[in-house]
Amino acid sequence: MWSMGILVWEIFSNAARPYSHVANDGVTALVQAGKYPDIPKLAGEFMTKIMKQLFKLNPSERLNAQMFYNEIHTHCKDNKYLSLEKLTTINKIEGVHRDRLEHWDGYVPHVVVYDKNGKEKDWEDAPAEMLANVFWREKAT
Repeated sequence: MWSMGILVWEIFSNAARPYSHVANDGVTALVQAGKYPDIPKLAGEFMTKIMKQLFKLNPSERLNAQMFYNEIHTHCKDNKYLSLEKLTTINKIEGVHRDRLEHWDGYVPHVVVYDKNGKEKDWEDAPAEMLANVFWREKAT
């Protein structure tokens, strides 16, 4: 799970190389001493807490995979982030399975429509074949 902490760190540091200022043999010494890379401020309070729990020197004190999932899931649910529980399969090509989030928990996929001058003109439902450029916003009631 320590390596999961590094993966999360890489996400919030824009894929930077951890310990980039240290030679390889020095990295081992730092890790064994319980030193971890500086956590980017961009990670925010919650993810900083998660990373610190993943970077604990003693493996028995670290979050395990189930605890990590529970912490993230609870945080997303409590803060009303998008739910990933109701994936639907669309845009099937024979022999290929693709999952795309669609119309769940009050959200609908939208695309930005631009005028001929490149200015944002409107929003409209995203066609199924458009898997890129999808923006989720709350469905109007």
